[in-house]
This record gives sequence, structure tokens and C-alpha cells, in this order.
Amino acid sequence: SLDLRRSVLVSGAADVYVMPRPEDLPLTEQAPLAPLLPYAVSKAAQEAVAVEAGMRYGFPVVVTRSFNHAGPGQRPVFVVAAMAGRVLALKRGETAAIPPGNVDVRRDLSDVRDVVRAYRVLLEEAMAGTLGSPPAIVNVASGRVVTIRWVIEELCALAGVRPAIEVDPSLLRASDPAEVAGDASLLTSLTGWRPTIPLEQTLADVLADAGRGPSTYGDRARTPG
Repeated sequence: SLDLRRSVLVSGAADVYVMPRPEDLPLTEQAPLAPLLPYAVSKAAQEAVAVEAGMRYGFPVVVTRSFNHAGPGQRPVFVVAAMAGRVLALKRGETAAIPPGNVDVRRDLSDVRDVVRAYRVLLEEAMAGTLGSPPAIVNVASGRVVTIRWVIEELCALAGVRPAIEVDPSLLRASDPAEVAGDASLLTSLTGWRPTIPLEQTLADVLADAGRGPSTYGDRARTPG
């Protein structure tokens, strides 16, 4: 028979939060919810169903509200992987410029391997019964906020090309907040988790994956434990 008392982790998104004002940052788990786009609405609905199911049937549920993350293997529909591909196209001479959207928005960006490690330790703590009364709703964030411009410039430096940025107006979205930053102090207090992979390593690995070559960042970065 199905054991409904198994711990369940639902991977949600920080998109469920209200569009933040500067004074709202960093966003904690107590920030108001106001999902705007269909993706965010679906995440809020998923979260609500998971919480209700856990409370009704009495099994531990952990919901993460994960902020932006990137890593090798990510599809190029996401900004970091997309920019890596465009930087390599620039290096190969296939284009004269990199056409991003709003390069000056600031985002809390994590390495996906750190994010997955956070999921693992949350599940382990949930199974051990140390997360307190269910459900647990927890931010997963790096605490480091960077601009898309910085991401492009770092990728260009790693690839050995000069950044040539020409903003594509069709990629600009009025709904994009100027800055999104998360507070992961609850996650740290519950599990001891902290990010371990520098963003520079993440970008080097994404670029290497996009070009199917070795990472140029070397051994300066720590790997997740």
C-alpha cells in the first residue's frame, strides 16, 4: 500500500511573491503573495495543494520558494544558458553582438547544485522530524544579487571576447522588477545549509557545457558537500 507518511518536497518558485519594492528586500517567507504570470499562479496553486494535502493526511511537506538558479545542462530558454550560447556565437564570429533584454535588472542567483543540496537536506530534516510543525515553507536563495550585465561580462571574460551588448527591445518586459533578492536565513537555521559554489564557477561550468569544452575557472571554487 502507499505510505502517505513519506516526506514530500515541492519545488516552488519565488515568483509567487508580490513584485518587491526596494524596502521589501530581501524577501522573507512572510512576504505577501501576489503571483502575476501563469507560471507563478501555477506555482502558488501547487504550493497550496501540497500544504493542504500534508495537513489533511498527516505527512511532512516541505515547500521551497526557490530564487533564480543556473548550472550546466540548463536549457537555453533560461537567461544564463542563453547568454552563454550567445557569447560562444560571438566568439565563433557568428554574430557581432549579444542581444539580451534588460541587462540592468538585479537577481539573486544560485548554482543549481547548491539548490539541489538544499532540497536534499530539507528532505532529510523533514524525515527526521526536525523542521517543526508541518508544513515547512522555505526560501532557497544565495544572498548574492547580480545584474544580467555582470553575467554577460563575466561570460565574455571567460570566453576571451569583448562584450558587445545590444539590448533587444522585444525581450524587455514591463513586469520585470528592478531587483529580486531572497533571505535564506530560515533555511540555514533549520538545516545549516549555505551556498558553497561561487557564481563565477557556475558561469564557467555553464559556458564549458555550452561549448562542450573544459571549464576555464579551474580549482578555485569549492564543491558542494
